Amino acid sequence: FSIVIDLTMISAENQIQTSWASSLSKVMPNQIGANVDAVYFLHSNQFFKKYSKRIAQFTGRVKSKFVFLSAPSQLFQYIHEKDVHLPNDTLAVEKDVQATFSPVTRVTQYNKKEVIVRIGTDFLIVETEKKNPLFGHQATFVEVIHISRVLEIGQQQRKDNDQFVIKYEDNTPCKRP
Repeated sequence: FSIVIDLTMISAENQIQTSWASSLSKVMPNQIGANVDAVYFLHSNQFFKKYSKRIAQFTGRVKSKFVFLSAPSQLFQYIHEKDVHLPNDTLAVEKDVQATFSPVTRVTQYNKKEVIVRIGTDFLIVETEKKNPLFGHQATFVEVIHISRVLEIGQQQRKDNDQFVIKYEDNTPCKRP
């Protein structure tokens, strides 16, 4: 069997408590790892990377079967679309894209990263161009920001070029040169 974990809207508000993960690992049969074909993670992001450090101790050998995907269409290469019952919001992240901007430099208080920005009807999607380490695998991070979390959209004039700035709830701006 396979397990699909949808991380599209994961954040501090809707994470699984570490104590629950601990309890689950205690009642889970030891041989379950041998019976799992794959564990698919859809839309992993920076928050999940931080969270994964707390639950890594509960993953055991099954982490070798982890597969990190950045779009539902990638999941459908492994599991037939009619057998995957993802929420409509998760599917909309890929299907309702109105505009795509690349290259975009995402500027945080710590660093700058090249990303792809997709704007959908209800979401702003920020996808890393470079893969990031996660559970010993390489993963593309996909930050899905609901449009209600957008605080400011504007343009900054610079000597060398114009920059488009989008600030959202966690105050991390994305700039398009």
